[in-house]
Formats: sequence, C-alpha cells, structure tokens
Amino acid sequence: MMLQLNPTIDVQTPLGDGEAFIIIDYGVNVNTVWVVRLPGGEVKHVYSDDIKVYGNPMNGNGWDVEDVLRVSKLPKDAKRNMDFLKKDKQ
Repeated sequence: MMLQLNPTIDVQTPLGDGEAFIIIDYGVNVNTVWVVRLPGGEVKHVYSDDIKVYGNPMNGNGWDVEDVLRVSKLPKDAKRNMDFLKKDKQ
C-alpha cells in the first residue's frame, strides 16, 4: 500500500532533515518505508525505525524532538520564536 502525504510531513532522518511525501507499507514482514526529500532534491527511502516526526508546538507542549533548531529550512542564524510557549503570559 502506498499513501501520498498531502501536505508533506517534516521529519528527521539519519541523513538529515527532510520532507516525507510518500509512505509505503509492504506488509507485516517488512518495516514501513518513508520516501523523504532531502535538501538539494535528493530522495531517499527510510525505514520507519529511523524516522522522527516533528510534533506541533501549537498544542502547548513545545517541540518534542531534540535538535529542533537544526531544521534545514531555516537560515543558519535564524531562531524560532517560542514566546507563545511561556506559561507566564499576562
């Protein structure tokens, strides 16, 4: 079974950050495979054991994947604005 992800999902892989756009499930005997576009347009197949999916910080729990500040879509000196996560808003 193949599933096209629309919208794509930002993921962390052993090869770096990328965008998953297809999931392939070959059955119960094989890990699910994610098709991921890496920076520069390189496309790789990655087993589900090696994928981390970034959570949504808007749910109030913040980022749940370590090294979130190294997402390759951001310029090197950019920092994420996480002020909305502070509990002491007035």
